[in-house]
Amino acid sequence: MPTLRHWLDNELDRLVQRGKRELAEAFVDFNQRYFEPDYEGALAAIEPLYNLIHLTHEPLWSAVVGYYHASANLAWKGDLATAWRQSNNAYVQAAQQRGQFDALTIYLQELLLSAHLSVDGPGYAVEVLAALESMPRPLPEDVQQRINLIKAQAFAAQGHPCLLYTS
Repeated sequence: MPTLRHWLDNELDRLVQRGKRELAEAFVDFNQRYFEPDYEGALAAIEPLYNLIHLTHEPLWSAVVGYYHASANLAWKGDLATAWRQSNNAYVQAAQQRGQFDALTIYLQELLLSAHLSVDGPGYAVEVLAALESMPRPLPEDVQQRINLIKAQAFAAQGHPCLLYTS
């Protein structure tokens, strides 16, 4: 996730420069818990983060936390419907604020497509593959690798687990 990490580092620096160190530090703490993984600690930190985002008037950070919240619901809890809804809401919010070529928006789109496949792989595979093909190019290498995994998941959902096109 180097592309997202770079984006986050720049945005965290921006928060600190704008006098919003408390939000930056709360997110860093949450992110550390998320990747330890300290499931309970990370999940418990989400609501206070949303409250701090609201207090600091940083709505883009709702999309950032939405990315991790949806990922947690998808991977940790297996709550596909909530993960799909959260990733969709976060994607729309990020795309409206930063545009569809922003790193956060691209990662959210990738998460949303994964959520679609998790909810109904065979039903969404064709649409997911089409969406992947319409993504801006060139993509950073780490993003392209994640996209390749989603393609493999979509092909498998169609009954073609050995097909993986990396173009």
